[in-house]
Amino acid sequence: FLDTPGRFKFIGIRHYIQMFQNIDFWRYLYHTVQYSGFSSLLSFLIGLLLALCLNQRIKFPNFFRVWVLLPWAIPPVVAAFIFKCLLIITETF
Repeated sequence: FLDTPGRFKFIGIRHYIQMFQNIDFWRYLYHTVQYSGFSSLLSFLIGLLLALCLNQRIKFPNFFRVWVLLPWAIPPVVAAFIFKCLLIITETF
């Protein structure tokens, strides 16, 4: 980006052209798409199976519903607690 100290040289889209011509970029992109697709599919299938299981007649359905919703509910509570602890004004300074 800097041709000489203090002087800027505009290179346009040269880096993007080099990136798209690099075989490693396409390999990494393929692996990223493959990982994202498989993890999304797996998450969908697990959620679907849990929903189908919870739709059946089981003992203690509310207990299982709580365990399904718990991972969704805990992170905002933890984040709020952390920010509360960070923003406490003390007189120690």
